[in-house]
Amino acid sequence: MEFFHKRYEKSVYGDEPASSGQDRALTAYALDSTNHNTSCRDNDMAEFGAAKKKEGLPDINFAAFVDEKTGIPVYYKLFFGSLLDKSQTPFTLKNAERLGFQKLFIVMDRGYYRKEVFEAFEGMSFACMCPENMPEFDNVWSKHHSEIKDKHKYFVPAEKVYGIKVDDVKVYDRTYKAFLYYDSARAEDERDTIHLKLGMLKEQAAARKNYTAKMSRTFAPWLIIEKLDVADPETGKKFRITENNERIQEELDKAGFFLVVSDCDCSTEEMIIRARKRDVDEKTFRRAKSHFDFTKTGTHSRETYQGKMFACYLALIVSSAFCWYTRKYIKAVSSRTMATTLGLLKKYQIQQQKDQNWFPVYAITKNMREVFMLLGLENPDTEVPEMVKKLCLKL
Repeated sequence: MEFFHKRYEKSVYGDEPASSGQDRALTAYALDSTNHNTSCRDNDMAEFGAAKKKEGLPDINFAAFVDEKTGIPVYYKLFFGSLLDKSQTPFTLKNAERLGFQKLFIVMDRGYYRKEVFEAFEGMSFACMCPENMPEFDNVWSKHHSEIKDKHKYFVPAEKVYGIKVDDVKVYDRTYKAFLYYDSARAEDERDTIHLKLGMLKEQAAARKNYTAKMSRTFAPWLIIEKLDVADPETGKKFRITENNERIQEELDKAGFFLVVSDCDCSTEEMIIRARKRDVDEKTFRRAKSHFDFTKTGTHSRETYQGKMFACYLALIVSSAFCWYTRKYIKAVSSRTMATTLGLLKKYQIQQQKDQNWFPVYAITKNMREVFMLLGLENPDTEVPEMVKKLCLKL
């Protein structure tokens, strides 16, 4: 891992200068984790935890750093299935630092918003989405939401959002930068979701036969369930359902707003671009599960499981690197476009002649040639062995 990290940095970035006067070592990586079920009998890493797929089986957790620029995973860590992502993060960061990962910029989702995680970033910078139920979100939102909503002064054209940076926001006894954003398209979707959820909750509550204290807690705070001494003449039930208009309006007002907390002093445009590239980790996990069938493993020892995961990690590097190096051709990094490009190159076949030279079986199409050239292969018609060597080295 240490060797790969050094080689990767040199291959992808080389002597690339820093942007905005920052150290070039502040490469932005997305940090996330997932888990998969396993039927392993002798793997002590398999424990019951918060499984993504409920099958009544133990699971194992898998965390990864993915370069936001290239989408290539550069580090992974396996840990016990019972451990939470946020509790394992300080150990993951320390291990990564020992491997040479220093002065990085780590982007995380709401699940990592925790004091221990923030304090673990010594020598690294981070940005973390703030859950909407945290007091920091309410404090910043209440002061600035009307200031930035649909105000041209705060518009960020690159991501079509409105944003403001707030200094000296106190989080877990420390001060950080807070970036409040408003996305009008996201707001519309969230409002639709709120109304849909409210309708479903009202239907579920109305289907109950009798009032219980647990029922009242289940539907709070969206609905107020009032116990009646006599049955309601309209419903025939001894409880009345009313909407909590104050809470619902608060949710509607907050629709489209989200907060990012960071120790990095950058612009609102730089932060939102970094934050929105965090989904490269999700794509990596989806690729592992859909392309390499890692929704459930059946290896029966810790050693064979680790070997299988290492092979999966190498395959993720190759597939993600392939997308990166052919990005100008496929014009997107997704499982569909990668499958299309792989299908195109699958048509390329070579055959060894009697003189021991290798040549393509069929003529190379324009699209195939374009992909090869993007990979730095100039003459795929004649230099077949050399082309294959270059392709392997490039990936």
